[in-house]
Amino acid sequence: MKKNILYIFVFCFLQTGLALAQVPTPKHGLIHTSVQQAIQGQGTLLNLRNQALQEVPQGLDKLPQLKFLNLMKNKLTQWHPSIFTLAELEVLNIRQNKLTDIPEGVGKLTQLKRLNLAKNKIKTLPTSIGQLKKLRLLHMMINHLEQLPESMGTMQNLQVLELDYNQLKSLPAALGKLQKLRLISVGYNHITALPTQLYQLTQLHKLNLEHNQIKELKKDIGQMKSLNALILSNNHLTQLPESITQLSKLELLVLSNNKIATMPTHLKKMKGLRTLILVGNPLSKDEKDRILNALPQCDVRF
Repeated sequence: MKKNILYIFVFCFLQTGLALAQVPTPKHGLIHTSVQQAIQGQGTLLNLRNQALQEVPQGLDKLPQLKFLNLMKNKLTQWHPSIFTLAELEVLNIRQNKLTDIPEGVGKLTQLKRLNLAKNKIKTLPTSIGQLKKLRLLHMMINHLEQLPESMGTMQNLQVLELDYNQLKSLPAALGKLQKLRLISVGYNHITALPTQLYQLTQLHKLNLEHNQIKELKKDIGQMKSLNALILSNNHLTQLPESITQLSKLELLVLSNNKIATMPTHLKKMKGLRTLILVGNPLSKDEKDRILNALPQCDVRF
């Protein structure tokens, strides 16, 4: 029960990051539920969610004005070239289908602000993904991704990057160029270390690295001055760099199920910390008492 409560707490905290870059479902205009309806009504909003589609319907190329396309919860195994003719598309949701790849043609959707491809079977991202200069949110969790292209470093408006439950062993150094990033979530992968460039994301608010294979954090973590949530549970950490105490805006720090025996010396500096989770670490009673004395304002859980 406690584990479930903790999961819900962390999930809700991370979800607040989505509001930073939210591209809401349009509130203006009629939402059509078939391609023919949209053609007849010259619609800009098309919702084909949960229609058991095995193929993308014909006629999308007759909707050059389309801004919102939802193909979530269907049975699509392939893309259709007509999707890449939608030059005005701002939101594309193909979550929970059976896609195994993303064609290079996705780079033609230069007006996209939100792309949701979660819960598919995608193994790679095309180099052309870097052409999506206006993209704010990219949802790729629960796929089969093994690596990310360096071209992602040109997606200068990206604010939310969700990559949980994939097969990633590393992150590209080019992500360090994306200064508008506010949320990175790459839990449940096989990442062993963070590229030094990632620590240059001084505007990042939330970083989720749970259930990976990270053995250490570099002292450069102290540069990430805007962090207010750092999730590192279920890794292989034995200690934290002293520089982590420089994160004055940090409110949530989750370190459960690591190998940490001692925390940084100057914990008292972390006056903004509200929740510290250390369950499953080899901390002595004396160290636990020291932590509690250093952080009287914080909810510490051992």
